[in-house]
Amino acid sequence: MKKSVLLLLLASLIMAGCNEQKATETEPTAQPAQLPEIPSDIAHPEPVSEAESSASAHSAKHALDWHGTYTGTIPCQDCEGIATTLIVTASGDYQLSQIYLGDQQNRIYSDDGQITWNDKGNTITVGTQQYFVAENRLIQLDQQGQRINGDLADFYQLQK
Repeated sequence: MKKSVLLLLLASLIMAGCNEQKATETEPTAQPAQLPEIPSDIAHPEPVSEAESSASAHSAKHALDWHGTYTGTIPCQDCEGIATTLIVTASGDYQLSQIYLGDQQNRIYSDDGQITWNDKGNTITVGTQQYFVAENRLIQLDQQGQRINGDLADFYQLQK
């Protein structure tokens, strides 16, 4: 007797559960919120040429997190090295500090100003010095804007 009451009760619960599910399926859904109207200059922007899009998207200027503080010791002909700190802000301002290590004259050089980018967006000019912008580092270039070669080439870098 207890088994049949329990089975009857269990069957009633299952049936009640099915009825509640059907009730929620037939209830109407809420209407979606009205979206704001998009201004025409955003909805239909001026077309950008493939060359413009490719050049700007793949340049260090647009693809890398280039602003920050860079440090390193650059080789020097008449001293132990030039301890260099270069701070570049997101707005393009820079502060450069260079200390000539082991120099009897205690030379210290500092400069500040605005960086400039080359047309390709991969090289900045700081004062009179050019740097190729790489991921988390700046590679100092020679006076003609070319990478420095030779045994000391790896030392012409500033690390972020």
